[in-house]
Amino acid sequence: MDWNVENRLEKMEKRINQLDQSFIIFKDIILKMQKENIAFKKEKDNLVEKYKDLVKQLQPEKNRLAKDVHKKLVSSMKNKVEENADFFREFAKEGLQKEEKVENAETPIDDLFVVVMKNGKIKLNKVAKMLNAHELQVEEWAKILEDHGLIEIYKEEGQQPELRKPGYGNN
Repeated sequence: MDWNVENRLEKMEKRINQLDQSFIIFKDIILKMQKENIAFKKEKDNLVEKYKDLVKQLQPEKNRLAKDVHKKLVSSMKNKVEENADFFREFAKEGLQKEEKVENAETPIDDLFVVVMKNGKIKLNKVAKMLNAHELQVEEWAKILEDHGLIEIYKEEGQQPELRKPGYGNN
């Protein structure tokens, strides 16, 4: 009876240590993202100022080239910035809630493996959201699993990486 209690306590302590490590990683990622965000804001402000100077020089109401540049570059960047802002709003709104609970898993890497095996294939950003982890962290876990031949990482240019069961789609 005492052995069972000690065993359970040991497992709980192990899980608490894993959670502590996850929170440390999560905190580091948030700090890194905040620094990057500040740098991006500075770069954006600089680019906006340069753009305004160019627009003044080109007088877009009279110049077709200036209209095309505005339409192709500025409008597309505006959409991308809005998509990123929506993503961060959604992430902040969800907080630490999990979209789907993974059962019988000991570690986050186990969680990742279970999700990939269950789905056959899944986009990296979706599984990161499910596991409540940053995409970079999930990609590191996926590389470990791939190194051991347990999953495959499929990357297509311009697309989000996809995690797959070994041999998925080779039929």
